[in-house]
Amino acid sequence: MTQKPSEAAPLDDEVEALLAELRPRLIREALYATQGDGHLSEDLAQAVLERISKKIAKGEFSAPNNLGAYARKTITNAFLDDYRRKKPVVFVAEAPDVCDRPPISLIDSVGDEIIAMVSDLPPKQRQVIICCVLMNIAPEDVAERLVLSVETVKRYQRLGIKNLQKMVTSPKEVSA
Repeated sequence: MTQKPSEAAPLDDEVEALLAELRPRLIREALYATQGDGHLSEDLAQAVLERISKKIAKGEFSAPNNLGAYARKTITNAFLDDYRRKKPVVFVAEAPDVCDRPPISLIDSVGDEIIAMVSDLPPKQRQVIICCVLMNIAPEDVAERLVLSVETVKRYQRLGIKNLQKMVTSPKEVSA
């Protein structure tokens, strides 16, 4: 009876002993990667052991001296895969129009030239500049309203101010 290509050959005792010896080290590495989450580290170690045993059974992995490095890299990849799968996703039907255009009272007090320059900015930069700079709203609140991280809001604010400075010195040069 021949094996199907998708089926892996059974592991011999030497490989099983090697994997059993490697398991505690993998759990320690996984504990470090998961910052102490015991259950997740055991799951990651198990996933890595499965990946290693499949590679060994298929004959794709034959260098036991590189096994530790491969295992550490595989733990990192498995942790990132798990994180990306479980990361909460926020679905928004439309982009929020909060801070999309300045309020009427602000237009009267700021001036038409500044409003015209701000309206020439890319959309996210414009929203952040209107909220953070013109309306004096904290970046944390703007991040929550625009469903962005605080760092992203600060980056858009920095880029928006930089682009406004470019517009003041030489008009019609704006980069996204």
